[in-house]
Amino acid sequence: MKIFLKISAVLILLSIIAVLLFYFSLNRIVKTGILTFVPKTTLTDVGLENSDISVFSGRGELRGLVIGNPKGFSRNNALTLDIISVSIDIASLFSDTVIINEIHVDSPEINYETKGKETNIQTILKNIRSFAKKETPAKKSNGSPPSPGKKFIIHRLEIENGRIGLAINFLNDKAVSLPLPDITLKDLGKKEGGLTPAEASVEIFGAITGSLKTGVSVTTDTLKEKTGEFLNRLKKRLDK
Repeated sequence: MKIFLKISAVLILLSIIAVLLFYFSLNRIVKTGILTFVPKTTLTDVGLENSDISVFSGRGELRGLVIGNPKGFSRNNALTLDIISVSIDIASLFSDTVIINEIHVDSPEINYETKGKETNIQTILKNIRSFAKKETPAKKSNGSPPSPGKKFIIHRLEIENGRIGLAINFLNDKAVSLPLPDITLKDLGKKEGGLTPAEASVEIFGAITGSLKTGVSVTTDTLKEKTGEFLNRLKKRLDK
């Protein structure tokens, strides 16, 4: 009986150690992965303060994710995402396809800058697409497909309460804060059996770019309308 109890105690201790090692490894892997992979796709500086994901529930947060501007733009960050809530199927981490049940981004900040006909956000999306295209695996010399890396399925992604910092030229580049239309994406990669990290990045950043264009267009149209109304009223007064 004593031997049995000792073996049980040892097994429990080993289990606790294994869980702790997995916990610290998981968050270290997530943080290292983001700080290694994302800069390669965006061609910008990237920072992440912390990853805190539970190995028991698969829920947690990424804190302080920032994506810098591409070369040629200001030194400001293009995107600032203070808190990203995530829910992961922990068991799927040991398979070829990682299942992310939910990603929720609240109150992201986007600095929207222009340089000629290019914008910082369009440039980042172009960089991501270029990386994804290069990453697309070619067939091996014997004609067989290459061994796949990790792929991802994201069941739900929400971006809410975002703000756009837009520099207005006729206001001496003074930044105006605009609302970013909310974004909801469902079942990314489900049909394809999973997306590579680069492919998933293209889908997500493409949605952000689309929402950004909508927010800026609506505001620009409103500014034009109000400017037109003001000029008409001014003209009427001058004609009197």
